[in-house]
Amino acid sequence: MNEDLLLVELKKNCKQYGKELREMLTALDLTILGNDVQEQHFKDIYNRVLEENEFFAAEECSRGDVVIKKGDRITDESFTFLLSEEDFDRWQKISLPYCVEEDLVDENGYFITNWSMMVIEEKNKVFEFICKKVLPKEIGDLFYENRWNITIQNRVIDITKKSFVA
Repeated sequence: MNEDLLLVELKKNCKQYGKELREMLTALDLTILGNDVQEQHFKDIYNRVLEENEFFAAEECSRGDVVIKKGDRITDESFTFLLSEEDFDRWQKISLPYCVEEDLVDENGYFITNWSMMVIEEKNKVFEFICKKVLPKEIGDLFYENRWNITIQNRVIDITKKSFVA
């Protein structure tokens, strides 16, 4: 690989596709934000249900400074994995109407707007665009062969974002 030729190709591609890439990166950021907001909305509902109803740990756990013993009340959704199967099902059943009321899911528990899937789709589009349009062909092809490697995908997107959004 001739570094000078690669750099010339990269600069040319950045100039040609920079505006479109910035727009795609912005769309990705907005989709990630939408997903984060939805996740927080679910957490708020789940914690509300735990606060209004009594659920108890069926298992013991220690995470950082938090120690939960069998029989302790669960008040945070991040520890619902400690519930018995029956309590977990009851917690979900109580939570569902709140999630439906807030238009997060339908009556069957399916997302109204599946933000997490939208994030995956946007990342795939941005990554493909970077590999096929922005990066020099040799490098882009190499990365694109590994497109299902999430670590590579995230690193390429993050490095590109730092270069284009800064």
